[in-house]
Amino acid sequence: MALGGAARHNLANALAAAAAAGALGIDHGAIRRALERFGRSPEDNPGRANVIELGGVHLFLDYVHNPHGMAALAAALERYPARRRLVLLGQAGDRDDASIRELARAALTLRPDRVVLKEMDAYLRGRAPGDVTRLMTSALIDAGYPGEAIAAEPTEVDAVRTALTWAAPGDLLVLAIHQDRRAVMAFLDSLRGTGWAAGTPLPAHASTMQ
Repeated sequence: MALGGAARHNLANALAAAAAAGALGIDHGAIRRALERFGRSPEDNPGRANVIELGGVHLFLDYVHNPHGMAALAAALERYPARRRLVLLGQAGDRDDASIRELARAALTLRPDRVVLKEMDAYLRGRAPGDVTRLMTSALIDAGYPGEAIAAEPTEVDAVRTALTWAAPGDLLVLAIHQDRRAVMAFLDSLRGTGWAAGTPLPAHASTMQ
C-alpha cells in the first residue's frame, strides 16, 4: 500500500491505524502482521492503490477522482520505474466545468506519454454523453498536451483495452477505475489466463463480462 515508502499518504494512514489499534489494546504483533500483509491483494482494498503486473506492464488501479488525490498519486509514483506512462481518466458529470478541467490538468503531473479518457454512462448526472471527455480534452490541449496523444473511449473497459493495446513492456499504466471495476478485473484476469504479453494483440475472446 505504501509502494516502498513512496506513498506518503498511505504511510500516514497506516500510522494513524496503528496508533488507534494500539490505543485499543490490540497486540503489537497483530498490528505489525496486518500492516505487513494488507494491500498485497487487490481485494484487501478494492480500487485503492492496487498494483498489478500483467504481461510485462505495471498497472496501478485507483479510484482517484479529484485534483488533490491526483496530486498525492503523482507524488507517490514520481520515482516509480517506468519506460513510458499512460493515465486513464474520467469524471462524473455533476462536477462543474472548472472542476472537470482542473482534474484533467492535474493528471499531467503524472507526466503521461498517453492519456485515455473514458465515458462513465452511469455517472452522466445530467450531462450529455461526450460532454466530460470533450471538456477534459480541451483542458489538456489548452495546457499544452498534444492532441494526438489523447484517446477517448465510450466505456471504462474499452478504455482499458485501448491502454493495453498501446502498452509495451516496462510501461506504467495508471488506471482511474470507477463504475466497472469488477468487469475490468475480470478482463485483466482473463488476459493473465491467456498468457497475454504487452506488445502483442489482445485476444478477441478475453472476457469483459462482470
